[in-house]
Amino acid sequence: MTWKKISTEDKDQAARIKAAISDLFDENDPVFNQELPTYYEPFQRMKDIRYELEYQISKSNCKGHKLIHQATNRYNEEVLVFQMQNDSMEEERIRLRIMVVTPKGVQAPYSYVYLSIKPEHKRMHIQDFRIEGDRINKGYGCCHGSD
Repeated sequence: MTWKKISTEDKDQAARIKAAISDLFDENDPVFNQELPTYYEPFQRMKDIRYELEYQISKSNCKGHKLIHQATNRYNEEVLVFQMQNDSMEEERIRLRIMVVTPKGVQAPYSYVYLSIKPEHKRMHIQDFRIEGDRINKGYGCCHGSD
């Protein structure tokens, strides 16, 4: 594969298109502002990660959610994966919430994975996942394995 150098004419056309679009939308419009910043929810007890993990698990369990996985990632962050309670009648759909606990606090907004179950084929498929803020490009959206 060879790369073609972008001509001056193409750059000019791209600049004109960008200018036309920027007149249509405000800079804070979701079309331009796709990323939500990551912020940190404070710990219940200052700098006590173990207590925070117990608190978050207990709080989620009280809401009917189930902890299905807990691990420490390569960034030394605690990752909790919860299966969210399914309020709909659609038993073929599963929503997972990924909570990341760091020494700075609990990262928000949370990440979500949406799965669909195909019982007749004994398979589960990823429909969508939403990973935002500082967690982008940390490998949370990477799926390994066979279909």
